[in-house]
Amino acid sequence: VQPEEYESSAQFMQGNLKLFWRYLPGEVAVEFNMQVCGSVWAGFGVTDQKGGGMIGADIVTGQVANGLALIDDRTSKDRQVPAKDESLAVANGREDLYDKRALRQGGATLYHWKRKVVTGDVNDQPLLINRVMEVILAYGMND
Repeated sequence: VQPEEYESSAQFMQGNLKLFWRYLPGEVAVEFNMQVCGSVWAGFGVTDQKGGGMIGADIVTGQVANGLALIDDRTSKDRQVPAKDESLAVANGREDLYDKRALRQGGATLYHWKRKVVTGDVNDQPLLINRVMEVILAYGMND
């Protein structure tokens, strides 16, 4: 990740998780890059709850397993592993992330994805451009 390529960035968890993002006006989307030190899995989410909170959050989870990048669009209905949006058929959920990739490099896991600002999926929060959003984060060393 080249930080100078991104309009915005933030560090969390004593610098163990770094998030970079930029608005792509031609795609009406946001491109994300997340770097997590030594992680087996990671999660990033946006929520409309003040102070964050997992319930109702729009979440991206990622991991690299056996050399394969697994990055999923998810939503949380409870304080448990969030369900994949596409598995929520009753709510017409779908996978709205694209250009997804991840790799382990130099003791860190790097995740990349893009998502439209407004997806039309009832499980997704609209991404607010030039406004503060509440975020939630998690990462771990166990599968």
